[in-house]
Amino acid sequence: MNQLILAEREASGMTSTWDEFLCVSLNEDRTFCVYTGRREVLAEASEFYNKEKDEYEIPEEIDGQAVWGVKDDCVVTEAVGNFDDEAVCLTDFDAEAVRVWLEDTDWIHDASLADVKQALSKLKGTSINFSQFLSSLSHPGTL
Repeated sequence: MNQLILAEREASGMTSTWDEFLCVSLNEDRTFCVYTGRREVLAEASEFYNKEKDEYEIPEEIDGQAVWGVKDDCVVTEAVGNFDDEAVCLTDFDAEAVRVWLEDTDWIHDASLADVKQALSKLKGTSINFSQFLSSLSHPGTL
């Protein structure tokens, strides 16, 4: 899966805060998804506190996953994943479905439909226009 992050915001609950990312991914099956991504919690930061040095000693990796850093007393991954059921995944670009999803998830103020289209073109790794991209979904190997 190839992924681009279009925007970032901080979210919070009653006891914690976390970062959310507006992501667009192009999957191996040639579908694309627009979703709210998050960093995965790997451990509590307190597990890495060195009392003698009075500091945290956070490793670069935990269980084979690269560590981004500490957020709200949690050690989190560098990678941003889709841990949300509220994604919109499509085989063809449906502007209305994407617009509704952006509005429902409150991302509409941070990114436009044009931003999503541009991200998909970048994920393809070419400067094709979007109608060519959609055509390639129906006719693999045409690009």
